[in-house]
Amino acid sequence: MEVHKSTVLQQTNSSMCESTQRSCEPRRKRTEERSAPSEMARIITDPATGKCYCRGKVLGKGGFAKCYEMTDLSTGKVYAAKIIPHARVSKPHQREKIDREIELHRVLHHKNIVHFYHHFEDKENIYILLEYCSRKSLAHILKARKVLTEPEVRYYLRQIVSGLKYLHEQEILHRDLKLATVLLQCCRGTGNLRENRRIFRAGLEQNM
Repeated sequence: MEVHKSTVLQQTNSSMCESTQRSCEPRRKRTEERSAPSEMARIITDPATGKCYCRGKVLGKGGFAKCYEMTDLSTGKVYAAKIIPHARVSKPHQREKIDREIELHRVLHHKNIVHFYHHFEDKENIYILLEYCSRKSLAHILKARKVLTEPEVRYYLRQIVSGLKYLHEQEILHRDLKLATVLLQCCRGTGNLRENRRIFRAGLEQNM
């Protein structure tokens, strides 16, 4: 009976994916479309749950992966999806590194660490769904403004140090801390006021 329910759920999700595929308009620029792998689908399905996601614009790229804006078609929630082709982590030590990063990141819960939501994989890629930080990075801010004031620097550093202190308490090292990995997010503060909360990405970590 449970197997039947699961089958019905996946069939329903699959039908929803097909019906929403045409309405999911790509928001990336033409240059980003050319840079995306031609074989990667725009509508991506989690094989385990049947959930469908729409892949959007490129947010960034690294040595093994590209990060895309990705929207859950059932809820409309937007994630930052780190997409890693299996071909890029074909060696055992490369796959172990990715698995270790997932294992470490999924247990971290701190206001200054980008939140880990979910991960899954299909035949082509590994997908890691992270909190979407809409205000870009400190690198973008510094490039646009050229300089930051001392109060701003103190404000950012307090939050970066808070996040690092939490990581070290978990016996985890951050090996890629730089302006480009300090991400900014707009959060709701007390009294329903809007305030900027700086969140930095726990990108490459290892046990101390």
